[in-house]
Amino acid sequence: MEDKAQLEYTALMNEARDAERMASVSWLSAGIAAAALLAWGFGSRQPGFMLPVVAIAAAGFLAMMRWRERLALVTGYIETYHESDDVSPCFHTRLGRFHATNGTGPSRDWHATTFFNVLVVSAAVFAWMASKNAEHGELWAGIVTGCGLAFASYSLSETARAQNLDAAQLWRRAEGRLVRSEAFRAALGARPREATTARGHRLRAVSSHAR
Repeated sequence: MEDKAQLEYTALMNEARDAERMASVSWLSAGIAAAALLAWGFGSRQPGFMLPVVAIAAAGFLAMMRWRERLALVTGYIETYHESDDVSPCFHTRLGRFHATNGTGPSRDWHATTFFNVLVVSAAVFAWMASKNAEHGELWAGIVTGCGLAFASYSLSETARAQNLDAAQLWRRAEGRLVRSEAFRAALGARPREATTARGHRLRAVSSHAR
């Protein structure tokens, strides 16, 4: 069992590193693509080109948050089932205590969110600046602004939610619910047997009394 636990721990640590790497690649690649489109839009003076900037920023943010959530679940699982005592490796547990003690935490999510929102705001501002000289410019500028506001609201709230997420607590809560559910099923399964046993006792008592 110890060998299987060590193999699982190693595989989970590798998966955590891969998830962190993919999260960084997601927001960096999307950020570079959105910045390139923004520069192209500046040169062409077309507000409609700003809409792909918002779309790529949103896609990069969603991909980053998906990998960040995956990373949080994996590290939470490691903390709950592999770092529960002082004998086992406790990197993630001690890292969480370090952040809690020093009042610091992972801020890269906020850096990426701020970067994406700066791109989106720049796209909206330029769309309005170029709207007078383009066909249907104000319509495109309004669409870009609306999408930008929706993205800003979602990205800020989602980043704040992710920062307050305690994945290890979620695993412990799920484990507690599973234990209670199994105990409840066991209790329900025991009741019919108890009722059958009591009914058999009553029938034997009635038959003996009739004799």
